[in-house]
Amino acid sequence: MGGLPDAAPDPQDLDFYDVTVNNIIIPDDDTTYWCAAFKLPENIRNQTRYVTKFSPVVTEGNEAHVHHLLVYVCDSINDTHLGNGGVCEDGVPEAVAACRNGVIIAAWAVGGETFVYPNNVAYPFGGEDFPQYLVMELHYDNPGLKQGTVDSSGMRLRYTSTPREHAAGTIIFGHAVSKDHVIPPNAKNFTTTVVMPEDCTRNFIPDEGIHVFGNILHTHVVGHGLAVQHFRYNPECGVYEELEPIDRNLKYDFNYQQINHLQRDVIIKPGDIVQLKCFYGTEGVQGVTFGGEATREEMCFSFLYYYPRIDLKYSITKIEDSELRNYLKSLPSGEQIVNGDVIDYSKLDTIDWNEGEIQRFQETVDKSSQQLYCGGDDKDAIFKTMKFPEIGCSYIAPDQCTDSTPPTCCERISGTTEPTTEATTEATEGGVVLRASVALLLLLSLLAATLG
Repeated sequence: MGGLPDAAPDPQDLDFYDVTVNNIIIPDDDTTYWCAAFKLPENIRNQTRYVTKFSPVVTEGNEAHVHHLLVYVCDSINDTHLGNGGVCEDGVPEAVAACRNGVIIAAWAVGGETFVYPNNVAYPFGGEDFPQYLVMELHYDNPGLKQGTVDSSGMRLRYTSTPREHAAGTIIFGHAVSKDHVIPPNAKNFTTTVVMPEDCTRNFIPDEGIHVFGNILHTHVVGHGLAVQHFRYNPECGVYEELEPIDRNLKYDFNYQQINHLQRDVIIKPGDIVQLKCFYGTEGVQGVTFGGEATREEMCFSFLYYYPRIDLKYSITKIEDSELRNYLKSLPSGEQIVNGDVIDYSKLDTIDWNEGEIQRFQETVDKSSQQLYCGGDDKDAIFKTMKFPEIGCSYIAPDQCTDSTPPTCCERISGTTEPTTEATTEATEGGVVLRASVALLLLLSLLAATLG
């Protein structure tokens, strides 16, 4: 989980900086995203410090309301923007809200605990060349519309003055937060697929690669499983093959989200493909579930913690607009749902979401072109519409009972070995299904937009 089993003792100079709001009143709305700006203390502004761990600071009694905390580095604000802040959408200056597209220095979600960096890794911040300001986003969940709740929650950053070998970074990888993320009702295992394509990793990742050491998986309440898959080109047989998964949780619980330390670093190299699958169960849910910020809306994200830090901040995809419109137009009620290029999302509930229609929509989503945004600063970012890359071989886990070595990808493609059952992960009702296949062809999806 977030703690490090073999963590080194805390350095003697370990200090902390609390990024917290001060006695704000939680709005009596179902969902609120609250933004507040902070200026780094003088001792941090004057000298680079190194974050070795961070923890949530949640006001006692407010645990049911504080859903997540994100702390961003920001260089576009000034002292006039400081204070307790307001609702991100329309209660703070635009410059403050825009910082949510910046670099994340710390992230926490409900159920998580203290996160400790590996002994040779830290997050450098402060010093003359570092932005002087932070913006914190707090997600408040208040389905009972309770009034008058006072909150002073936030994040505690623990830091040292002693440098470590590697500087950490975070990549936000997932589906754009928008109504184009459509999850039909009555589905046992509807799947959203997101891809960080080869041209994204090739453009931003150095030849020696990056080391992923931690990850947090994130959906909302109808998500019941996620998997982060890793693919690399095999020049011997000219295909992409799946490597061991980076991370997966097929019994995901919305109330227990934590940055997980991987068992060992995973090296992502330029030209690799990374894929995120989110699995949703909507049996008993009334109406379509859309992508959005509210707890009862949905997301699909992986936050990859890695070193050394590079300029890649986001890899975000979503279904290409015309593909979704064309599917909706093909329905009997299509003319009522789509008017020109405008979709009336409220009318998606009029669709007869029977088993056959859910499957047809799943196939449409899986085969559609995707819009991709990949990058850090916009001047270097990749914006494009792309087709799904083809994958030649899925991952076969070694047989731990017999200690036998599975056939190679090239052997499976050429047919020089006996057919082997390949374990392809698919979430169903929180469990695992094993499907037999040889040289599985995976269709990967990619998208564009900035994170909402």
